Amino acid sequence: MTPLEIITWGSGESVLLVHGSLMDGPTTWARQRPLSERWGLRVVQRRGFGSSPATEGEDFEHDADDLCDLLVRPAHVIAHSYGALSALLAATRRPGAVRSLTLIEPTSVTAGLEDPDIARAVGGIADWWMTAPRDPAKFLAGYSALLGVRVPDLTDGSAGLEAAARYLRHCRPPWTAEVPWEIIAEAGIPTLVVSGGHSPALDAIAAAVARRTGGEHVLIRGSGHAIQRAADTFNPAVERHMRSARVQPASSHDEY
Repeated sequence: MTPLEIITWGSGESVLLVHGSLMDGPTTWARQRPLSERWGLRVVQRRGFGSSPATEGEDFEHDADDLCDLLVRPAHVIAHSYGALSALLAATRRPGAVRSLTLIEPTSVTAGLEDPDIARAVGGIADWWMTAPRDPAKFLAGYSALLGVRVPDLTDGSAGLEAAARYLRHCRPPWTAEVPWEIIAEAGIPTLVVSGGHSPALDAIAAAVARRTGGEHVLIRGSGHAIQRAADTFNPAVERHMRSARVQPASSHDEY
């Protein structure tokens, strides 16, 4: 049995919502709550958030195991940032239990390290981990600048500034993840990868993940890294994806 806190919104076909770093589940997915009129949303609180077990640092391997425990019945999975890396790994371990994947700016950097934008970003972040100041605000500001994302307001709905910085500082680095991409492609899991057009590195990673999984990469601009906040565009796109149950061509790239 998983130890995680799970918050349920609505009923119907099951959808797991997996948040990323810094912000908790209900805050991350607040603008997806209207989907609960048609879907059974299960908002996952990853380790260190809400009443889920404490953690010293984020760990995509532990998170993937937790998600596998939740996939006792088939579900759609929508995941953001570091949480999207965990969702990818869970899908490779339980492919028959994943009806569709929606990945919002996943940090799955190993999908495209041959891309200069990705390689530069990973190198810069790895150096920052070694030399960054201990002050949480300064650490997060430098990390966000390197990745091209904005630090969210951590005064509410998060693990707190110091905890969020600690989780990142002590995380299992995304560039160490070994993702067996072929499992997702061969299983035919419909995969939608979304990026926001604000970071060349994150756009390149999203495109690479789509190629590797045989999925579709789309751009939804206007909300930076928190693309799900552009709910008027994001929510219809993800509903179309979940209903389609068809793998999109690997070369497909659209902009909404």
